[in-house]
Amino acid sequence: MKKLPAAVLLGLLALACNRNDGAKNGNGPQPYFDLKSYFAGQISALEARSPAVRKRIEVNGKTEEKDLRDADFAGELSIFQRYDINKPAWIDQYQIDSLFEGGQLTGIRYTAKKDDLKIRKVEVDFARDTVQEVSIFNEVRSTTMNVSQELHYRAGKAYTIVNLQKLAFSKEKRVAISADFTEGI
Repeated sequence: MKKLPAAVLLGLLALACNRNDGAKNGNGPQPYFDLKSYFAGQISALEARSPAVRKRIEVNGKTEEKDLRDADFAGELSIFQRYDINKPAWIDQYQIDSLFEGGQLTGIRYTAKKDDLKIRKVEVDFARDTVQEVSIFNEVRSTTMNVSQELHYRAGKAYTIVNLQKLAFSKEKRVAISADFTEGI
């Protein structure tokens, strides 16, 4: 039997220790719905379609509306990509529930198992195997503040983001942003 030099053995050992599967390094199947890839596809589709955007911003009951003809869809939807739960530390941290109707997948719900996870729930709704809506619910609670955020995206049509912030000894602050993608503004 021929012995391998120590340098070769160390090299093989290093390669074996550095090997990651696709779910951990982001190159393979993801354990949860891949928000980053989904929204990258939505951004591309919206850029190709180039709809106008009617955007409304409400801060504590005061509303402002604006029509945008050359929207930056990557910027508009980047917040949704930031809440992708496919992080190595979060594998097995979300309860997965699949909803079926008539044998068809109609929804997937990911609910945080631990209270310290900011992203509390991600919901993906389908119709005929096509994503119709994505909803994300975030929450941070402490003795000095409560912050919650709801994000809803209707595929290729609209989105809403609602932030509620309550700091100790102050009034609750509500900020809502909504955008409708239309062909004729």
